[in-house]
Amino acid sequence: MKLSLQWLKQYVAVRWTPQQLAERLTLAGLEITDRRVVGDDVLLECEVTPNRPDWLSHIGVARELAALSGAPLRLPAVPPMTAAPGRRPVITVKDHKACRRYVGTLIEGVAVGPSPAWLRQRVESVGLRSINNVVDVTNFVLFELGQPLHAFDADRLAKGRIAVRRGVAGETLTTIDGVTRRLDPTILVIADADRPIALAGLMGGQATEVTAATRRVLLESAWFDPLVTRRCSRTLGLASDSSYRFERGVDVEQAATAARRAAALIVEVAGGRVVGGPVDRRAARAKSRPIAWDPAMAAALGAPIPSSKQRTVFERLACRVDGHGARWRVTPPSFRADLKQPADLLEELARLWGYDRLPVTLPRSYPSLRAAAPDAAETLRLRESRLRDTLVAAGLDETMTYSLISPAHLQQFLWTAPVLPLRNPLSQDHSVLRPTLLVGALETVARNLNRRAAGVSVFELGRTYHGAETGRPEERRRLAIALAGLRPSSWDAKPTPWTLFHAKGILDEAGRRLGAGPLAWEPAAHAADLRPWCRPGTDLIAAPASAAVPNAVLGVVSVAVAGRFDIPETVEVIVGEVDWPSWLGAAAPPQPFQPLPKVAPVTRDIALLVDESVGHAQVLQVIRNVGGPLVTRATLFDQYRGAQVPTGRKGLAYTITYSAGDRTLTDEEVAALHTAIRDALHTRLQATLR
Repeated sequence: MKLSLQWLKQYVAVRWTPQQLAERLTLAGLEITDRRVVGDDVLLECEVTPNRPDWLSHIGVARELAALSGAPLRLPAVPPMTAAPGRRPVITVKDHKACRRYVGTLIEGVAVGPSPAWLRQRVESVGLRSINNVVDVTNFVLFELGQPLHAFDADRLAKGRIAVRRGVAGETLTTIDGVTRRLDPTILVIADADRPIALAGLMGGQATEVTAATRRVLLESAWFDPLVTRRCSRTLGLASDSSYRFERGVDVEQAATAARRAAALIVEVAGGRVVGGPVDRRAARAKSRPIAWDPAMAAALGAPIPSSKQRTVFERLACRVDGHGARWRVTPPSFRADLKQPADLLEELARLWGYDRLPVTLPRSYPSLRAAAPDAAETLRLRESRLRDTLVAAGLDETMTYSLISPAHLQQFLWTAPVLPLRNPLSQDHSVLRPTLLVGALETVARNLNRRAAGVSVFELGRTYHGAETGRPEERRRLAIALAGLRPSSWDAKPTPWTLFHAKGILDEAGRRLGAGPLAWEPAAHAADLRPWCRPGTDLIAAPASAAVPNAVLGVVSVAVAGRFDIPETVEVIVGEVDWPSWLGAAAPPQPFQPLPKVAPVTRDIALLVDESVGHAQVLQVIRNVGGPLVTRATLFDQYRGAQVPTGRKGLAYTITYSAGDRTLTDEEVAALHTAIRDALHTRLQATLR
């Protein structure tokens, strides 16, 4: 927006230089992006934030300068409208939601011609072209008060009627720029008795524009809904100075004042007289919205601002302040719709007191209070941070993918459950809320592998969206991991591929860190647990002991599904997804320090044949139960299936470490314990030696 410094000084006499004025306004939130000398004036270019439409006028900025400097604000005199007897125009508002107020004023006997020098200079100082004295007045009031106006040639209105209504399909309107525009019911129009004559809040029509032959003018001052105006502007691809202000919200209480100001100026520069007085059609007047305020709230700024100074600041902002002591009621003016709560008043205090006057202090934290009584959100955040550290320590990189995904990608993933679609998506590629993190994980794997990455190991902590079946949308926090290709290698070891067991170990450690306790992994046996994207026989489900149903899934992606994401078929991709908040239990206790053993441990290997249904966890549990504290470690180092193994069986090989800690075990003790473990495995799991 453009501002004329001379024009501003007509309303407030500040002694600041243009540079000082620009700096003070910028610090107060109205950024001055450029200033340049134009003749004997200074033109200021400013960026107005969307929440401050009151700054879209010279008087609005003058109010700000008066509040900042303490200089008095000199508003132009707007006397009551004097009207000659006569018939007033007939005005009907058919959509009060889209048009809360419409003020129409009829002026007869005008002489349309060039504007006087002062008016032409004011209009041209903000970059507009002088058209004629009537139109220039409407533009002058627009930049003075921020209220858009429009002038119709009243003699061209069918039956002298005005109606604010929606457009009708098939109607057209040629606007003053010469473009014929097709209308529909989403577009708000101003119509006479026969046809549309203007686009409400955007632009007038060519058929009723003011010309040199105009003798009777109908002056419009209205309030149009910001959302309706924005939709009309986007639909028609049309924007104007008026629509820019209506989209941000003009002051509904100012419509009548602007109409009186413009009517008086038209009579002054073009002659004529107001006939019948203004016709004011409006919806119910909005109630005042006082804000409860305690002067002690200003302490949040870190500066001692006296209550008397606070009252002065609010009153300079045209707020009404009632009450005393700790109970104030601050009522903002109608043009400050952005002031709704105490936090807004606190911001106004900071702006006008001066951000540069606020002390600089370091943020304060209260770790002892958090430790004494952490709330649920803080506990969740801390556990999520611990989970993130665990996954990074395991060699995984964190990723963040879009929450909005494409239905086509879900189909590629063989997802069949209902999803939550957007009603008005910007594109089909981002039109549904993701029900799983695994689609994004596979896209990440594909992107990296196709850029010649040797391996990919990533995780994501994000949210998924559910409830399409019940109609009650629900967000869930999830963890997804994806492993593919080769693991990171060192100079003395060859790279090896990621496997399902690496992924299982990573999730086991994550569960331990979350306090879930031992996880019971088992193959997905029931149809409800099977995942169509998994390679048959590789999908695992798990749950901690405290959970009634599995809440983790892990598996190898089938070649067919991987191919749909352009992942090479030679690469095995392992993915897993966990409803990790359900794993939260008691925080994992710190690992106590274990001194190095003073005696050498003893190791023995054992190779077993077990049924395919027997899992590693079952074997490990038997070994630990029988060996007790003398078994310090049991490590699976081989799994074998082949010609020498009967159908339905598999080979598992373990290294068992025995140690008493304070003495060396004898060969007889180790042999006896090893035999007991072997016999227990045979008895409980039907395991035989391989």
